[in-house]
Amino acid sequence: MKNKNRNDEQIIRKDAKGCFVEALNDGFAIGRIHLFFAAYDVNKPEGSRFTNSVAIYLPVGEVLELCRQLNSGELKRRMKAEKEKTQKTALYGETEEFKFVVSMNAPTITLTENTEKKTLDVLITESVDKESNITFLEIAKSDDGGETWIALTKDDYGKAITVEKLEYHFRTSGLYKVTVMDEFRTGIDAITQTIEYKQPIPVGTLAGVEDKGYTNKNVTFTWKDEAVVNLTKDGVAVEYKSGQKLTANGSYVLTFSNYDGYSKTYTFVIDTVAPMVTLEGAKSG
Repeated sequence: MKNKNRNDEQIIRKDAKGCFVEALNDGFAIGRIHLFFAAYDVNKPEGSRFTNSVAIYLPVGEVLELCRQLNSGELKRRMKAEKEKTQKTALYGETEEFKFVVSMNAPTITLTENTEKKTLDVLITESVDKESNITFLEIAKSDDGGETWIALTKDDYGKAITVEKLEYHFRTSGLYKVTVMDEFRTGIDAITQTIEYKQPIPVGTLAGVEDKGYTNKNVTFTWKDEAVVNLTKDGVAVEYKSGQKLTANGSYVLTFSNYDGYSKTYTFVIDTVAPMVTLEGAKSG
């Protein structure tokens, strides 16, 4: 869930069921101790297990003073004395009132391989927290196993990828990575999902004749998947729809392809003219 460099910055970490808190030294340069609170789901893919997180930076001096009071028992005594009071002054250091907003529900990314439509469906669901608004959305694709990535500007159906649109569909194979950020989750805390998608080949059925065959009957070609069919008869393009009967004599070439590089070509001949038989060497009667 965290990179190795971040572990090098860790001072101490305390774990509980499905959550942890850690102190980090990455704020020392600005005189702060970084406290990071996180909840996670071990059933999610590695790299995207955080479900909620909060980062707080406290002055080093105040933290050391708090530790001193805690260790000596002074803090416990003072807290007990103040328990029944409505005092708003700090128990240590200077008094400062501030407000902060916590988002406990992160936006979610759902990647679904639609077996019926043979597409990869991407759905982003906004957080139920009213303070959370999606500020960044990127869908990137790699065709070399993640060595290089290209940030897509639209899906395979022409829909522009923006934070205002949260549903997209793809019909080409590749490694896809979806990244979402809101006001609470940026940088290494951004929500990311990755999936390797391989589009199944389309299914088409030639009936009435075999590929590269001859027939004197009607021929049909049927398909339900999203695909492109190009048909020529004696070298001339013919418009064709799934299941349409071909009855005219001629030499046909039918190319069946999809948008992912798959292509198959069928050739066949329809000849309904009966052969003429000539009898030679005999006289009638």
